[in-house]
Amino acid sequence: MDRRLGEVVIAILAGLQIVAGLGSVSSAAGVPDSERALTSYLGGELGDSGTALAGASDGSLYVAGDTSSSFFPSASSVSYIGDPQGSQSNLFIARIDSDGSLREVAVIGGSDFESLADISVTSDQVVVVGATSSSDFPSDPSPKCPEEGCSLNGFVIAMNRSLESILWAKVVGGSRDDQFTSVYGGRSSVLVAGHTFSDDFPVRKGLQMERRGKSDFFVLRLDETGRTSRGTYLGGYGAETFPQIDMVLGSPVLVGTSTSKAYPSTWKGKSSATGYSRGVVSRLGSSLGSIKQSFLIGASGNVAAFSLAAHDGRLYLGGSTSGPWTHQISGASAFDEGCCDGFLMKVNLRKQEYSWVRRVGGSSEDQVFSVSLSRATGHIAVGGRTNSSDLQTRDAAQSDPGSFGCEDSPACYDGFVARIDSGGRVQTLSYLGGSDFDSVAAISAWNGGFAATGETSSSDFPIRNAFQSMLLGPRDAFVSAF
Repeated sequence: MDRRLGEVVIAILAGLQIVAGLGSVSSAAGVPDSERALTSYLGGELGDSGTALAGASDGSLYVAGDTSSSFFPSASSVSYIGDPQGSQSNLFIARIDSDGSLREVAVIGGSDFESLADISVTSDQVVVVGATSSSDFPSDPSPKCPEEGCSLNGFVIAMNRSLESILWAKVVGGSRDDQFTSVYGGRSSVLVAGHTFSDDFPVRKGLQMERRGKSDFFVLRLDETGRTSRGTYLGGYGAETFPQIDMVLGSPVLVGTSTSKAYPSTWKGKSSATGYSRGVVSRLGSSLGSIKQSFLIGASGNVAAFSLAAHDGRLYLGGSTSGPWTHQISGASAFDEGCCDGFLMKVNLRKQEYSWVRRVGGSSEDQVFSVSLSRATGHIAVGGRTNSSDLQTRDAAQSDPGSFGCEDSPACYDGFVARIDSGGRVQTLSYLGGSDFDSVAAISAWNGGFAATGETSSSDFPIRNAFQSMLLGPRDAFVSAF
């Protein structure tokens, strides 16, 4: 759809409610008032989903994700970089002020497919990563693709904090599919992690210089211009997928999911797993040439590790499990057979011990997709999705599921958010959703609390102080502070 025509169509359909709804206060029926300062839709006339967000030191919140929409009518300004109008899937980055106002939105893409995975904000730039199959993706140099078209490659983009221009952009990959799934932005370099199916992925001076399994993790260190200075594969002889990266004790640490029985482990006698898949954690040397610590997160069923937060030798790991834990760990007795329980686990790297694990969920399927740590309060926030109607909510903004009574429908997922203290005690646990599909994809510390983003198809999503008060497409991204 032409962008100008789309603006006219949406304005007519909305009856000008877009403009009237800017900054309005609204709440879905049955949802109690709360301290949540902002919950808003974010999107255009087609499909949008939030996949990552990061709070900045000046109080801004950067939200990023995937979009098929041609415009974002609630933003103060929108810029288009590359050829996003020729594609069905692009990436977006949005900046929200500390007062909850939506300011700039940048839509970036080529003529084929893009998907955004993660974001990191430093003092002078915003860095995002993901995957693209576009031969004309706006990078320097342009992607090198065979005549039959590009495979999936990883991308990394650094923009200025106002989202007005790209500082540098790179597309990196081998001859098969590769994805960037996580980024950590430092003062003079950027760490990027992902997984690859390529034998010729461009690693450099690393611990492992060849792919061992069906797919391996990789870690790259990029300099201030985006050039790869170091890089390594990391994996066993199965499949390693969707790693997340952070820094702890001065070293990069990865968490992800592996099916390799021979994944490298340094915690001999402490970590074991009997399920087909298990979570894995590896702390590498700063030069990416050695392993400092590596261990499993295992159960008698399958384990998927989706997220981590790290600080001062402590890791907080989130994911889902379908069986009892094989570790001796406080809180393990709350888990049983069945799919699937969300979990949050604390690990002490200095002591090389599993401190505690907490079950996050009800009697049906629950998954923790994101974990964030507040340095100010020491609280950990988790977010994900559930189709359990019996979450043990606590001090909740939304005590009941928006999709209650439709457990057999794919639409019956609600998002959820929770705050947990450093001792593993749940402080708050709340549903977040309406009567259709909702899911929380990412959490970040922001303005003394936390913020979440994800996607919703619910026209009755529980908005509050919204800069966009209505669902504009079949699904929209959302932002919620809590």
